[in-house]
Amino acid sequence: MAMRSVVRRVGILTRSMETTRGATRYLSDGKGRILSEEERAAENVYIQKMERERSEKLKQKAEKEKAQKEKENADKVNRFLKYKVKFFIKFLEISILGILSSKIHFLAFH
Repeated sequence: MAMRSVVRRVGILTRSMETTRGATRYLSDGKGRILSEEERAAENVYIQKMERERSEKLKQKAEKEKAQKEKENADKVNRFLKYKVKFFIKFLEISILGILSSKIHFLAFH
């Protein structure tokens, strides 16, 4: 219990010291070694590069999905229009046959 309070106080003290020194931060590489400014700069560049690549991949994926949806919508419209054209052609055929048969009937009986 006493150890926790000491650790908390040290953490608070360290943070307050950092803020008074002008936000100097020391980063560790996970092996207990403090990174130099060049190493931190290289790490920041690497992280930014990875984030940029990830955002580009997400952007490409979104564009690909959008293109796929547009293609699907265009296919639906094309199928609908083909159906309408077939329906209209059938309607015209029936109308023409009806007109011709009525003319033939009219000419045959008059």
